[in-house]
Amino acid sequence: MTLKLSDLACCFEGVVPSMIATCSQEGTPNVTYISHVYRVDETHVATSFQFFNKTRANLLENPFAMIKVRHPGNLQSYHLKVKYLRSEEQGPNFDQMSLKLDVIAAYEGMGSIFKMKAADIYEVLEIKEIADQTTMPTPDLCGFNVSLADLELLRVISDKFSSLSSLEELLDHSMDILNRYLGWTHMILLLADLQQKVLVTHSSFGYPFGGVGAEIRWGQGLVGLCAEHKRLLQVSSLGEGLRYAQAAKVGHAQENLSAKIPFPGLTNPASQIAAPLKVQGDFIGVLAVESEKNFYWGFKEQLLLSTVSNFLAVGIRALENQGTIMKVTKTESVAPTTTEKKFLRLRWVPESELIFVNDQYLIKNIPARILWYLLQTYQKTGRSEFSNMELRAEKSLQLPEIKDNLETRLILLRKRLEEQCPAIRLQSTGRGRFRIEVVGELQF
Repeated sequence: MTLKLSDLACCFEGVVPSMIATCSQEGTPNVTYISHVYRVDETHVATSFQFFNKTRANLLENPFAMIKVRHPGNLQSYHLKVKYLRSEEQGPNFDQMSLKLDVIAAYEGMGSIFKMKAADIYEVLEIKEIADQTTMPTPDLCGFNVSLADLELLRVISDKFSSLSSLEELLDHSMDILNRYLGWTHMILLLADLQQKVLVTHSSFGYPFGGVGAEIRWGQGLVGLCAEHKRLLQVSSLGEGLRYAQAAKVGHAQENLSAKIPFPGLTNPASQIAAPLKVQGDFIGVLAVESEKNFYWGFKEQLLLSTVSNFLAVGIRALENQGTIMKVTKTESVAPTTTEKKFLRLRWVPESELIFVNDQYLIKNIPARILWYLLQTYQKTGRSEFSNMELRAEKSLQLPEIKDNLETRLILLRKRLEEQCPAIRLQSTGRGRFRIEVVGELQF
């Protein structure tokens, strides 16, 4: 059987290091490991040029080389006889490979070292399977087989999403649906703050804490790079040393007055994937999924995640202005649990737009402005009833004139109060209207 590069698709995911053997014009050989071989098309592969080394010197003298790749599932080896053609310093091949290196560098904190100078393109002259490597069966790690059952799952998920009647229900329950029907166990939904160029955590699934309000800068880690480039990104095999958005997780060790919220995530993830939420050309956020299993995301999972992300983006856009900003519950109004008066010391940091309650960081930016306005009004006038229309008309809040995302910001504020300051609660009283309830005495 004649092998094609597409038959070796799993070998080009960078799970198992590859090797390249070159030879100088005088006949001196050189063999070196390379972290990744990229499949360009059915007759071409590419490697990244990052360093001036013996391999490159040999290729410039003698363009013929041998590349060894291995299947990550059964370690079967293949030899690719190749001919070096050219180096590309721009274009789609360069961009795709450079972005992959950016993902790795984002985890390792080695952006300048990992910087790619060019994509070296090779013509594949022959593919040869090495017969003495393994007798292990070959698992379908790449997941190329998409069945009618998968399409039926997407239809069911679409129906479930469509049945959610409010923006808050969509943000709260979408990942429960994905866990039930797709089996994904660890997910984070982040929405974009276009002014600040950050992603803000709105919901998560499968972690010991929710991390509502935790932020990721654009370009930071896999999630931040997904936001920056507006495209699906994945890492198939991370290893013990890599951490999910490591810089963001330092929040666990921050002191009380820090404005960091711990970012949810697995301590030692093996595979991660993130897809942008886009609708009508607008970037809305990122849905990130991770697993403790290596090579968890195949072609099928990429298609499922991209489609589900589109469902979410359309749903968010359709529901974000429908007016019901917070869930209506049947619980009684907040009441003190003891006879002792509770004091809530609030501190506003205007230069950073931060609010602290009893020296604990609560929230920042526009949600912080909204909360400060509500509490100041409540304290000065005793008024507790508010409306979306009032907030949009209030100049001091400085809401964006176009696409203010007010409903989304209010949902984030309500969730953050539930997690960090349950003595203050926002409660829906009708379409586009809500009430602030406070237990204790406010001290500014």
